[in-house]
Amino acid sequence: MEGRTLPKELFPEKETVLRVVLGPQDDCFPKESIRRFFWYGAVFTEAFDRMGARLRCEEPIRHIGDGNIISDGIAFGSIQVPPNGQPIIMLADRQGIGGYSKIGTVITPDLSRIAQSRPGDRIRFLDMDIRTAQLVYVRELHRFDELEKRWRVA
Repeated sequence: MEGRTLPKELFPEKETVLRVVLGPQDDCFPKESIRRFFWYGAVFTEAFDRMGARLRCEEPIRHIGDGNIISDGIAFGSIQVPPNGQPIIMLADRQGIGGYSKIGTVITPDLSRIAQSRPGDRIRFLDMDIRTAQLVYVRELHRFDELEKRWRVA
């Protein structure tokens, strides 16, 4: 069993940093709301299950309109913002479509950090472009391949 350890950074502390790609409806939010979303972060609430993690922002995220859109697909990690301005990160058992605008999507390598978090934990969001997110994903796949190789040898 020696040598079978996971890197500490895989497990969150009291504050979790989640990398987010803006879109697909980031144009439904004023630039100031997007800036505040990344600047201030949020807190996980008690409303946290396999469908989604409801967040509490000190200052709700404002919409340009009322926050409703024609229903469209929801990806694992999408961050919906209902009219109340309190975001929801959509998780594994989310519905397939929804009618609230989505400010962004948590990148795939960070999704496990959400599952390891608890109500009351703080979140900070880090803006990431799609190209960098893809590179991070490929790097994460290589890292897991290396871990698997080490474990097979041990």
